[in-house]
Amino acid sequence: MSVPEHSVAADVIDELAAPDLEWVRLVRRYPIASLLLAAVGGFYLGRHKGSDVVDSVARFAAETLEEGVNELLGDQVL
Repeated sequence: MSVPEHSVAADVIDELAAPDLEWVRLVRRYPIASLLLAAVGGFYLGRHKGSDVVDSVARFAAETLEEGVNELLGDQVL
């Protein structure tokens, strides 16, 4: 399975990680450690910043839906 070149997850990781970090290579080489690190990070975020994360995801989903509707209808709805 390959990682899409322009996925949202890849964009976020590229934004947060150091420019010289080859995270795709590290994930492929150490998949179990990567999953454990992601699980611990997700648990921490959920416990301490859960409501902020839900708010951000909801805002992102609403903006994406709005863009899709605007694209479908051809003009600005909102």
